[in-house]
Amino acid sequence: MQFQSLKEFYETEIPQKEQDDAKAKHCSDSAEKQWQLFLKKSFITQDLGLEFLNLINMAKENEILDVKNEVYLMKNTMENQKAEREELSLLRLAWQLKATESKPGKQQWAAFKEQLKKTSHNLKLLQEALMPVSALDLGGSLQFILDLRQKWNDMKPQFQQLNDEVQYIMKESEELTGRGAPVKEKSQQLKDLIHFHQKKKK
Repeated sequence: MQFQSLKEFYETEIPQKEQDDAKAKHCSDSAEKQWQLFLKKSFITQDLGLEFLNLINMAKENEILDVKNEVYLMKNTMENQKAEREELSLLRLAWQLKATESKPGKQQWAAFKEQLKKTSHNLKLLQEALMPVSALDLGGSLQFILDLRQKWNDMKPQFQQLNDEVQYIMKESEELTGRGAPVKEKSQQLKDLIHFHQKKKK
């Protein structure tokens, strides 16, 4: 099971100090690919579950014999998917923080600045991708609305990934501030990132 193997990795695998160690890098890259795949499958399962529940709600009572059990199972599956995503997300964050805390201060600061720049850029790309949706009148054709819905569903894993990156940056900035790094010079960029992230979450 993908969830279980990722959970075991984040709980037991000790981040390697030497990033150029080929085996350590391979393990880390492999876990990252598995995480991306898990996110995608998890959101697809959740979306299919919502589709199923919507179809049940639209059907007439006399057309449904006994679906209470199926509805319960589907809701339970969706709740489990959400709980697994949240649990793995927290474990992954803790693992990433452990991996960076062992680095020397200068190296950690350089990695933080690079991550802040990358995440800010990715959030702007997400905004551009969503901008046409927020600017358009959603009263268009059914096909147009279905296409927009599909686009949003396809972007959910990316949005989750960016959410995790913002959480990581916030925690890392606290850690760096405690170590005396000049985080203040990036404080405006950090505030802008957090503000923009909150806006996109809504």
